[in-house]
Amino acid sequence: MQTSSHQPLLPVVNPGAAAEGMSGRHGLPRKKKSGLGGAARSKDFRACGLGVVLVMCVYGAFYVLLEKSGEVDCPDCVAKTHPDYPAISEYEHTRPVLVWTWHTLENFLYIHQECLDEVDGFIFHPPTVAHRPYEPLVKKPHQQWILFSTESELNYPMLEDPKFMSKFDINMTYHLEDAVPFTYYIDIDFYTKYWQHPILPKTAKAPVMMMISNCEPKSPRNQYLAELMRYIDIDSYGKCFHNKDIPREMDGWPWWEVKWNITAQYKFTIAIENSISLDYVTEKLFHSFIVGTVPIYLGAPNVDSFAPAEKSVIKVTDFDGPKELAAYLRALDEDDDAYGEYLQWKRDGPSQSFVDLQRTSPRTGPCRLCKRIAELQNLTPSKREMAARHHHHKH
Repeated sequence: MQTSSHQPLLPVVNPGAAAEGMSGRHGLPRKKKSGLGGAARSKDFRACGLGVVLVMCVYGAFYVLLEKSGEVDCPDCVAKTHPDYPAISEYEHTRPVLVWTWHTLENFLYIHQECLDEVDGFIFHPPTVAHRPYEPLVKKPHQQWILFSTESELNYPMLEDPKFMSKFDINMTYHLEDAVPFTYYIDIDFYTKYWQHPILPKTAKAPVMMMISNCEPKSPRNQYLAELMRYIDIDSYGKCFHNKDIPREMDGWPWWEVKWNITAQYKFTIAIENSISLDYVTEKLFHSFIVGTVPIYLGAPNVDSFAPAEKSVIKVTDFDGPKELAAYLRALDEDDDAYGEYLQWKRDGPSQSFVDLQRTSPRTGPCRLCKRIAELQNLTPSKREMAARHHHHKH
């Protein structure tokens, strides 16, 4: 595909190579060694034609939502996969170029110090910059600094630090009000086959399942679950409260399909976030919707904004405590008609507001970011200053 001199080139992480950054059957990120291989340094990091540098840790959501390899087109961006080093784009002397890389800002700048003036934007990821200096970077007038995060402020308090946040021109986080919202939403068009996943027979003996690996969340999640397990049977496949192993015949890769195949056998699944924050709705909820189980949710107070139907989520906050919730779950377990009301949306289709959330999905995120950078670059200096003041006032 031919690109004009004004069309950004946007690389996409190859899902096969991305999988190398994961370990274990639950898809937990594997720590990667710092630095770059010699081949990558000599071949892919030679030129200064890079417009936007993204420094990030790769999340499972990326693997799920960028599973389709090849090209992803939008009016302002063309996404391609580099054949030899999938984490890095080939470049065609177009700007800006967005590089999805596992490597740290520290390592990237060491290699690309001479290229900094040519970069149109830097994307900072809090876990990467938390313990690394960003002050030595001198921001050029034409450059945009972008904050990228899919984690709650409770996990990274710097996200509530006005001094830190004032350094950025664009926020790309899970917050719906951001200029480039980037949620855990699984694109309704891209994953139609999964949204149309049939409701499978609930063959598990226990009515409830969970798969939780973070045993020290920033919320009272685990205390609540320990109490809930006193009143209703729950199969736990994760590290926390582990009492059930993944059947050998179901174990394998990709990890999310393993999880989905297990979850689909249960009437209910625990979808309690590791921290409570507005708009912080993770894959726990969306995975439940895909496979046709009913999520038991505790997390974002505005979870209804992320639900496919008015009756599709059982909210922990609607009950006085674990004992009352367990009694309600047992009643639904014995009443197929009442239980089926929570899955009626799978037959009728999700609400339009739910479909519209695709504007916040990871799949569309890179293109939306390109557009926003282009918009800011096309503003006059005075209008760009006004946009910056408006951005900082909001945050």
